[in-house]
Amino acid sequence: KLIQEESSETGGVKLAVYIHFIKSAGIPMVLSVLLFQLLSQGLTVVSSFWLTDWTSDPSTSVDGVQVVERRNYYLGIYALLGVGQVVGAVLSSFSLTFSSVMACRRLHLSMLTRVIRAPMSFFDTTPTGRLVNRFSKDMDVIDNILPMTAYNAMIGFITVLGTLLVITKSTPIFLAVIVPIALIYYFVQKIYVTTSRQLRRIEA
Repeated sequence: KLIQEESSETGGVKLAVYIHFIKSAGIPMVLSVLLFQLLSQGLTVVSSFWLTDWTSDPSTSVDGVQVVERRNYYLGIYALLGVGQVVGAVLSSFSLTFSSVMACRRLHLSMLTRVIRAPMSFFDTTPTGRLVNRFSKDMDVIDNILPMTAYNAMIGFITVLGTLLVITKSTPIFLAVIVPIALIYYFVQKIYVTTSRQLRRIEA
């Protein structure tokens, strides 16, 4: 049999795959995406605490009359925190775009180089449609879907951590509830991810 059947991976995605993609995107740029997003979310958490301090400060009003100096002080800091959030989010998005382009270029060049240097026996046993699919559908996933999926997952994870921090600080008893909820969520997502991953592989 001349044409080799295409094999499909099973089980979880290997750690080496993630490491290879991160190296292709550039480790400094990937770290900058994470750090800028942490900065933005951290300032969001600080803003929540700042609002709490503002509303609980008795010196902001005297005999029902608002003290302008105190109001401007709290409002100015709150505005600076908001600007910091926007700057962090914009820089994170810019770093994501740049790293995605770098990853795509490097992976495409690596794949193209390997195909060009492949022996003739490779083209005898590999259908042309399979090669076209690698350079079209798979590269489209790397270009458009994979970076945004990873970015949204990172934002969701950081946002959840920030929200839990704010809730836990204001209501410590919430920790007793979040532990069983987290365990239930872990087992549900484990089942979902396993099924979704195999469906993606069949689709590809």
